[in-house]
Amino acid sequence: MTLISGIVPPLPNNRPILEEGDSGAWVSALQFLLYGCGYSTPIDRQFGPVTRNTITEFQRNLGLIESGVADVKTWDALDNHGKLPTWKPMWPVPERVNRKVDRKTFFDEFRVQFNRVRIEQPQVDGYDAIFDYWENSNLTDLRWLAYILATAFHETGETIEPVREGFCKTDACSIRAVTKLFNDGKIDVNYSIPEANGNSYFGRGLVQITFGSNYKNLGQAIGIGTLLYDNPSLALNLDISVVIMFKGMTDGLFTGKKLADYFNDTTTDWFHARRIVNALNRASLIEDYAKKFHMCLQ
Repeated sequence: MTLISGIVPPLPNNRPILEEGDSGAWVSALQFLLYGCGYSTPIDRQFGPVTRNTITEFQRNLGLIESGVADVKTWDALDNHGKLPTWKPMWPVPERVNRKVDRKTFFDEFRVQFNRVRIEQPQVDGYDAIFDYWENSNLTDLRWLAYILATAFHETGETIEPVREGFCKTDACSIRAVTKLFNDGKIDVNYSIPEANGNSYFGRGLVQITFGSNYKNLGQAIGIGTLLYDNPSLALNLDISVVIMFKGMTDGLFTGKKLADYFNDTTTDWFHARRIVNALNRASLIEDYAKKFHMCLQ
């Protein structure tokens, strides 16, 4: 189940009661709400001791029973907390009967167009997260969706899983990879050097975002304040990474170029659309991917 912002959640009495040991999308929704109310907790879909203690603190501060359990009264209090108007909570997407994208048709055609690429559960989860966002938005141009899919496909090494720069498994590895690019004269700035807060802002996500200023700006743009800047590893969270990718590509937040510049009533420009993310680097390859994804969406 995917999380997105901008949808109307069920009423508190129709949400699950959560306690330590629970996991999943509703736990992440709870953690997002807590953070938006000014409480620090990991956003990891796991209701562990830290989340329990944070819930208990929240309940204590609002005069609720200190159970450490997210019950109806706790959900209601979180919804009405004073800090939330400047925050965009993320909620599990509701089940849809009529989907804009027929998943079976898509994956059947994907196996034809990309017959060398294996699809396992992490890839299904990635595509579903992208489709869930699309289906709960007001976007309709399938060329846009095809180019978004092609970009994520390329940027993640065909996995549709958020990745660290250099396809590294650790932050230290990514810092070394960026430092090597700098030392070899391939980039002008070593943006992996930790800033004053100790965080390194190398590339992360379905679309690699770099530099602290971009983490800060994109966090504000998707409605989570300084959360992304304070915790850059959240760009590796699939739900957050999907929102960043859509907002960045539809609103021109990566390079100033946006999807509407290349796909509109008079233009279909699969090649130059690469400028939305990264000049014309690998533009022909991504053009080919996008056309294939467009076929998958028909």
